[in-house]
Amino acid sequence: MTSLLLPLLFCVLVWWGSTWLILFLDTSSPRSFRVSLLIAGVLAMSALVAMALLGSVETPAAAYASFLCGILVWGWLEMSYLMGFVTGPWAQPCPAGAAGWRRFVLGVKTSLYHELAVVAMAGVLFVLTWGEPNQTGAWAFTVLWLMRWSSKLNIFLGVSNLNEDFFPEKVAYLKTFVRRKPMNWLFPWSVALGVLAIVKLVLLATADPADTFAAACWGLVASIALLGLLEHLFLVLPVADDALWRSAVQQRSVTDSTKAKTLVQTGR
Repeated sequence: MTSLLLPLLFCVLVWWGSTWLILFLDTSSPRSFRVSLLIAGVLAMSALVAMALLGSVETPAAAYASFLCGILVWGWLEMSYLMGFVTGPWAQPCPAGAAGWRRFVLGVKTSLYHELAVVAMAGVLFVLTWGEPNQTGAWAFTVLWLMRWSSKLNIFLGVSNLNEDFFPEKVAYLKTFVRRKPMNWLFPWSVALGVLAIVKLVLLATADPADTFAAACWGLVASIALLGLLEHLFLVLPVADDALWRSAVQQRSVTDSTKAKTLVQTGR
């Protein structure tokens, strides 16, 4: 198990740093969005090329590099969504009285184009590394995708702990689709499936103690899955995790926060 410690530490560092940076950029002045997204796009395209070149390289260093490339691509897509460039056909608060199937359909429409872009990108990553041993970045991206879908569904159905203030003003209408509830029916299944996936990934990482590449590759993927599971738990536990990111959004103005709260109140 000691072979999993380095991948976990690296993953935590990358996860915290990339999330902090994305929140900082997404809550900065909207005038900076195009430049930020352009730079992120160049990095993401470079990461795609690097992942293709690293696909045939079976070394721990190549696994870490591929993992980092997958995170760069994911971060670019997340920025395009939170900055309001690639969202969906519905960009308004949830209508008053909307419930059940209608609320769900409208919720899907708020991010439909983004979700399709994520699915398409996952396909691109596996095509680039098809038949190659080093698919670390592609698997990390896939875990982030599935964990994000699970998280979104749980937030839609209702959880008790939400960081609503972290929504950028441009997509503040998304707050009107979330619910506060102690628990929902999907949450236990999400946690159970997450635990099973992590166990499977850890077994792959530790199957052969002499295989340092597998330990790095599956150790990194297991680590990002573990962090995704922790994010799920933060949704229902009476633990405030916003302190991890608060410094990234301190530059946000009081006026912006007031506007966002008004939007939520009028959209519910």
